[in-house]
Amino acid sequence: MRLKDEKELASRFETVHIDMESAASIVEALESKLAFTQSYPHFLSILQHALLLPLTSTAWQLLDQLSQQLPLETDDRSIHDYDLGLPNIHTSVHHLEDSEDANGGTSERLQYLEKMNSDLSKQLSEIQQQLRESTFGKESLCQSLDLVNTVLDRETTEHMATMQKHAELCEVVKQLSIEKSASLGKLTALSAEDSVVPSPAAPAAPPPPPPPPPPGPPVPPPPQPPAGAKLSTPSAKSTVSHVPDVLLPSPKRNLPMPTTPLKSFNWSKLPETCVQGTIWTEMNEEKVYNNLNLAEFEKTFSAYQRHDVSSSEDFRRHTLKKTKELSIIDGRRSQNCTILLSKLKMSNAQVVAAIIDMDRDDQISKDLCEQMLKFVPIPEETAMLEEHSQAVTSMARADGFLFEMSRIVHYEERLKALCYKKKFSERVADLRPKLDAVRQASKEVYRSKRLRRLLEIVLAFGNYMNQGQRGNAIGFKLDSLNKIVDTKSSVDKNVTLLHYLVETIERTFSDVLHVTDDLQHVKIAAKASMADLDKELCSLQVSLNDIEKELDFHQSRSQTDTHDKFVLVISAFLKEASNSLTDLEERLSRSKQWFERACKKFGEDSKKIQPEEFFGIFDTFLTAAYDAKSDNDKVKLRKVEDERRTKIEEEHRKKKDEARQRLQQQKSEEGSKHTTKPGDECFNGTDASNLSQQGDFDQLISVLWNGEVFGAEMIQMTQRRRKKSSTGMAALKASCLSLSGNTDRERPADNVGV
Repeated sequence: MRLKDEKELASRFETVHIDMESAASIVEALESKLAFTQSYPHFLSILQHALLLPLTSTAWQLLDQLSQQLPLETDDRSIHDYDLGLPNIHTSVHHLEDSEDANGGTSERLQYLEKMNSDLSKQLSEIQQQLRESTFGKESLCQSLDLVNTVLDRETTEHMATMQKHAELCEVVKQLSIEKSASLGKLTALSAEDSVVPSPAAPAAPPPPPPPPPPGPPVPPPPQPPAGAKLSTPSAKSTVSHVPDVLLPSPKRNLPMPTTPLKSFNWSKLPETCVQGTIWTEMNEEKVYNNLNLAEFEKTFSAYQRHDVSSSEDFRRHTLKKTKELSIIDGRRSQNCTILLSKLKMSNAQVVAAIIDMDRDDQISKDLCEQMLKFVPIPEETAMLEEHSQAVTSMARADGFLFEMSRIVHYEERLKALCYKKKFSERVADLRPKLDAVRQASKEVYRSKRLRRLLEIVLAFGNYMNQGQRGNAIGFKLDSLNKIVDTKSSVDKNVTLLHYLVETIERTFSDVLHVTDDLQHVKIAAKASMADLDKELCSLQVSLNDIEKELDFHQSRSQTDTHDKFVLVISAFLKEASNSLTDLEERLSRSKQWFERACKKFGEDSKKIQPEEFFGIFDTFLTAAYDAKSDNDKVKLRKVEDERRTKIEEEHRKKKDEARQRLQQQKSEEGSKHTTKPGDECFNGTDASNLSQQGDFDQLISVLWNGEVFGAEMIQMTQRRRKKSSTGMAALKASCLSLSGNTDRERPADNVGV
C-alpha cells in the first residue's frame, strides 16, 4: 500500500521515486515543485525558521500538528475529516507558552550552574598547577635522593670491603703474634741446651700473647728484620730452617691464589655455623678450578690494567693520568653542558671574569648566553658540589663549571640581566616597525578615498545581484570582499565576478586601480598581532622590573670585588631601556587608538577582530585583484593576437583571389589573341605553339610569385600545358602529311608530261 502511495505521489511531482524516509529526497522534490513560484520564498522561510528551533522543544510537535492539519484544507477552505482527534491549536500554543516560561527558569538555573562550573574549573586549574609544581618538586627530590643513594651504596660497598680486609689483617696479625711467641720460646730452649754461644738477648720467659686488636683502622704488620741479619750461632741457622714446617698452619682447602688483585664480588658469606646441613657441604669447588682458564679470568677482571713501568717517575705519571674524573651531576645534563663549554671556548676562570665584568668586551654571544641559562646549578647540585669542594681538580669539565658558577653571588639573576641587556635592542627593533605599521595602515584605510570608491562599486554590484532579503543592503562585512571570487560567470567558468569588477574599474573608474598606492603599510600590518605585541611589551617591562630589584640588592651590599661592574653597567642600561619602553608604550597606545577608529569606520568591532585579520582581508583582496588584472591582460593580449592573425590571413586570402582573377583574365586574353582560322593552321602552327608556351611560362612565373606552386591550380596548369602541347604536335603532323600527300599526287602528271 505504501509503495502505491509513493508511486502516486512521485507521479504528481513528475519524478521516478520519492524516498519518504530521506529528508534530502523530500526537500529536493518540494524545491523542484515550488521553484519559480510565489510560494518558494515562503518555503525557504519555513526552512530557515525550522533551523532556529531548539532541538528539545514542544515547538516541533506543534509544527508537526500544523503540517498534518493543513493538507486537509481545500480551495474553498473547508476541512474534511475534521474530527480526527487532533488537539486544539490554541491549547497547544498556550501549552507551548507555559513550557517556555518553565524553560525560562531552567535557563536561569543553567546560567547559575555554568557560573559554578567556571568557578570550579578555575579552582581545578589552580589545583592542577599546584599539583604540577609539587610533582616537579617531588621529581627533583627523587633525583637528589637517587644521587645520594648511589653515593651511599658506593661508600657502603667500599666500607664493607675495608672492614673485611681489616678483619683478615687482624687474623693474620694474631696468628703471626702466636707464631712469633712460640718460635722465640723454642729458640731459647734450643740455645740453652746447645750452650755453644750464649744468647745475648734471650728473654727469661716468652712474652704473653698480645690482646685482640681494637676496632678501628687495621693494625700494620710487624716490621721485617733488617737485611743481612744473622744469628750468633751456626746451629741457629739449621734450627730456623725447620721452624716454618712446624709453625705454619695447613690450609683448609687447596684454593689457587690470583697473581694480581681482582675486582671484588659483592656477596654475603654464610658463617660456618650456618653451613651444616645445607647444600654447600656437598660442594667441592676445587675440582672446578681444573677446568677454568684462570689467566684469562685474571686479565678480564683485574682490578687495574697492568703496564710495564720502568721507573717510579713513570709510575707516578701513569697513576695521575689514569685518575678517574669526579662526576656528580646527571650524565645527560653533564654531556650537554660540556657541548656548551666547547662552543664557548673559554676556561672557567674566563667565564667567571666575563660574568663579573658583565661581559663588557662581548666575549659571550647572546645565543650562548641564552643557552647558559639552561645550565644554572640547582640547589641540590650546589649542595653536592659543595660537599666535594676539596676535589675540584678531579671534577669533570661540566661539574667544575657548575661549581665555579655556583660560587658567584646571584649567578642566575646576574646571567638573566646580561641576556636581557644583550637581546634588548633586537627585541625593541622588532616591535617598533610592527607598531608603526599598524598605526600607518589604520590611517591609510581610514583616509583612502579610492578604497571608499572601490567598496561603493562592490556594494552596487551586490545590491544589483542580490534580490529579496539579501538585497537592498546599506553595507557589508569586510570579509565579504574575499568571497567575490567565488561567484563565477555563467558564460565562461574561468571568469569570476572579481575579473569583471577589475575590468569595469579599469574601463570606467581607472583611478581606483591605484588604491594600492594608498595602502602601502597594509601588507606589513597584516603580519602583526596586537595580542603578541602586548605580551612582548609586558614581558620586557616585567624583566626590567626584576633587573631593577637585582640592582637594588647589589647596591645595598658592600662591594668587596673591584672587578664587579654589575652596578655600573646595569645603572646606565636601565636609563636607556626605560626611555625605549616608554616610547614603545606610547606607540602601542596610538596604534590601538587608530585601529579602533579604522574598525569603527568600516562597521567592525575592534575587540572581536585583530589587526592581522582586519588588514589581512585587504591584503588578500588586493592580491587577488592584482592576479585578476593579470588574467584580464593576458586575455586581452591573446585576443589582440588572434585579431592580428585573422587580419593577416584575410589579407593573404585577398591576394590569392586577386592573383587568381588576374590569371584567369590573362588566360582569356591569350585565348582571344591566339585564335586562328582552320585554313591557316599549317601556316601559323609554329607561331601558335610558341605563343601558347609563352603564356604558360608567364602563368608559371605568376604561380611561383604567389606561392601556389604546390596547389591544385599548378596541377591543372600542367595538365593544360600537356594537352596544348599534344594538340599542337598533332596539328603540325597533320599539316606535314597533307603537304606530302599533295606532292605525291602531282608527280605522275609531271612524269607524263615529260
